[in-house]
Amino acid sequence: MAATLANGAPGPSLNQFRHYIYGFMLQALVYGINVVLFLMCIWVLGIHIFKALHCHRFHKLHLFQNYVLLLFVIGMFAFSSLILGHQGIIAGNAWAGFLEGHGGNTTDFLSKLFQDWFSLQTACNVVFRLINWGTVGIILWRCTIYWKVQSIFPSEVMALPYFVFASCVVTGLLSVIQESSPRSLSSAVRNRNWELISWSISTALYYLLSLLVVIRLVYHRRVLKKQVGDDKVAQFASYLTIFNESGALVLVFATIRLIVLARSPDLLYLFQTPTAQIQVTLSLILVQRVTVGKAWSGKIIDCILHQDQKQPEETHKHEEVSTMGFNPNTELSSTQNDYASERTNKEHDLTVELRQVMGDKV
Repeated sequence: MAATLANGAPGPSLNQFRHYIYGFMLQALVYGINVVLFLMCIWVLGIHIFKALHCHRFHKLHLFQNYVLLLFVIGMFAFSSLILGHQGIIAGNAWAGFLEGHGGNTTDFLSKLFQDWFSLQTACNVVFRLINWGTVGIILWRCTIYWKVQSIFPSEVMALPYFVFASCVVTGLLSVIQESSPRSLSSAVRNRNWELISWSISTALYYLLSLLVVIRLVYHRRVLKKQVGDDKVAQFASYLTIFNESGALVLVFATIRLIVLARSPDLLYLFQTPTAQIQVTLSLILVQRVTVGKAWSGKIIDCILHQDQKQPEETHKHEEVSTMGFNPNTELSSTQNDYASERTNKEHDLTVELRQVMGDKV
């Protein structure tokens, strides 16, 4: 009889451990992409925050929001690093054990190996839920922005996604409790597969948010094409934008993991950690697009549609954008409330502005 882990679950078989190693290799590849995206986000957010601390009025308006984005990026990248590190430790110890000749049954050896790191595995299970909630949260935020602009009933539309998100959090917490300390739950609750229930709700929420985002972006694409022209469509409502903002990248892995949970639990070791890394990738892509001005903000439609209209200078001067994500380093920022910068329609480089702020110190 195979050994069991601390929560009573059986240890992994040799075939499952092979999938575990393949999953580690796959997530390591995705993690390399996350490192690059993380550095890009930190660089641009650092410049935004630096400019806000040096009396740039527009950046001061978004200082708190940029702090939130910075903490979000650091947290998501730290979570992905923890998952990669844990799986690397298990893989390294197993490789060393096989080389040294562990003796005895292979399944018992793997069960003991996983048992020794059971507390860290439990922490990683919690981290996996946090990554999922963070990814859903940022897509939910982007979807809220799209439905706030030129929408008759944004609150009614977004009520269902928020309710499903709350259900996702509750079932995820039950799943964590079931894995870490199942005896603390009643028998009726303990006998349910909360992992499958939680991930089914998460996958359904991904599809719902993707559908809502696509609907609004297609609508805004038509508005921009009709009233402004194809140049703004390509910049803010291209097909690549729809793909990124709708979270289509996560949909594939979320669906595969749902099928694996329901039909082939042995393959869960292959898709668990790569799915988490893909979720981090999508989150960092969305933040990176926001910080460099390629993503939409709450008033970007109005700024674009009124950019070519002749309005008094005071009207532009007192217009403020209160929604996180409007990048003051694009040409649209000429209509914003940045008294310290020159009003031009040309794009300007972040490094040039940084030197202007620091003067001779850079």
